[in-house]
Amino acid sequence: MTGMYLAAAFSSWAPPTWFTSHGGTNGVASDDVVTGTLVMGGGVVVLSAFAMVGTGKLASMRDHPARVAALWSWLLSFATVVIVGVSIELDETYFGAGDPNATGAAKDAIFTWLHQDVGLLLLPTVILLMLVVERLVARRHHGAIAWSAIAGSSILFLGAVVWVLIKPSLHGPGYVISTIGLITIGIALLATLWWDAIGSRPGARPPLLPTRTPRTPTSPHA
Repeated sequence: MTGMYLAAAFSSWAPPTWFTSHGGTNGVASDDVVTGTLVMGGGVVVLSAFAMVGTGKLASMRDHPARVAALWSWLLSFATVVIVGVSIELDETYFGAGDPNATGAAKDAIFTWLHQDVGLLLLPTVILLMLVVERLVARRHHGAIAWSAIAGSSILFLGAVVWVLIKPSLHGPGYVISTIGLITIGIALLATLWWDAIGSRPGARPPLLPTRTPRTPTSPHA
């Protein structure tokens, strides 16, 4: 993937477009496919492993809700950026690829900023927030924060789908649903700040790194 971008940066070569139709108007840039598979898809694999570390089986993942929330946020980021993005690229005759006169130009314009601000910025930030919860917030609060984040990101994704693919009106149902999702994520953020910093008592936080019991040196003649 790095070689592809270096070649495009220092030469006139451009990544080819795959799955073209309508004279090349529709099609997916091959670098999008590679990035979506290796980076976004690879993140799903890595976070899946993180969610199951120390649990041994999927049924016990409920004991680690912050890890589940991190994995879920990345899955929604993958769905927003890769799956919805590819579906739009495969139908640029409708969405317009920036053409304001295209039938789906309004939907394309909403997706342009939404996949960046939500798919590439907000949802990965939720993942970092869940890592903070996992390491710094008392375990009894993990469920409330994590499930708020899961609910908020799910509602936000639903609103994004409605807004981009169904009803692109400025203050329509997609806008309302997305706003509810953002507010719910904000509640999870405020809860993290409260239980980690503002309302926490000294000594109430779990240690940042696991404590180790020092070994007692033994005599070689024992």
